[in-house]
Amino acid sequence: MVVGREDLDELLDRALAHSRADQTEALYLGQDSALTRFANNQIHQNVREHDANLQVRVVHGERVGVAATNRLDEDGIRTVVERAAAIAARSAPNPHAALLPEPDGRDHDPDLGYVSATAEAGADLRAEGARAVIAAGEAKGLETAGSFATSVMTVAVANSRGLRASHRSTRAALLTVMMDGFASGAASGYAQAGSGDVARIDAEAIGAEAARKGDDMRGAGELDPGEYEVILEEYAVTGLLEYLSYIGFSGLAHEEGRSFMDLGARVMGENVAIWDDGTDPS
Repeated sequence: MVVGREDLDELLDRALAHSRADQTEALYLGQDSALTRFANNQIHQNVREHDANLQVRVVHGERVGVAATNRLDEDGIRTVVERAAAIAARSAPNPHAALLPEPDGRDHDPDLGYVSATAEAGADLRAEGARAVIAAGEAKGLETAGSFATSVMTVAVANSRGLRASHRSTRAALLTVMMDGFASGAASGYAQAGSGDVARIDAEAIGAEAARKGDDMRGAGELDPGEYEVILEEYAVTGLLEYLSYIGFSGLAHEEGRSFMDLGARVMGENVAIWDDGTDPS
């Protein structure tokens, strides 16, 4: 169930109307997700879920309170606003508490990264992808497991200083693990793909990649302990970057002294450049 923009505006306005704080922000986070799982070379689960969350932030002078709920009826909205206000009243003053942002006057594409084909993808499409992956594993005599997921994410925000914005995007992800039995050291292969456009996910190619890796690993020997030059696949690099982001790339982590980052100081080699661009649809 994807919520329309008019309904989102009404929801956020109701939250702001319940607040008596100096400043108030209402943030809606919604997700419609569907997932097909497969294991032992067969599909065994199809699930679909809709979740919505309203987060309210209030600012009283230098005191800030945040509360969230997934009860979006009138009582739930009023309660979460009151809870945020109570948290702010009991919080220690935060000298870094800043004014909430005002409208910046720029145009933002509310559908950047949204693909209708992904939003409308059903269980049949995911099943076709799963079958293509399973067929590749069976051709090499491998046990295949994995998942194929599609989702629509909706974000909307409004505050008491006039800011109002919304955005929706889609995501599709297919991953698989193939194994030659389950004994320790058994040959295995892994592959995955993700995109905002489900049509860009080539299930046959993903299956072929994982099957090739699993087949190539058969008969592999053991390496003695030592130092080796390693070339990481994209999947491994992605995992490292995700963890770096989790532990140190946020402003809050820097403010609290938990981040390895230091403003104005180089912490990586000159051959490494990492940036975040919310306007990049990829």
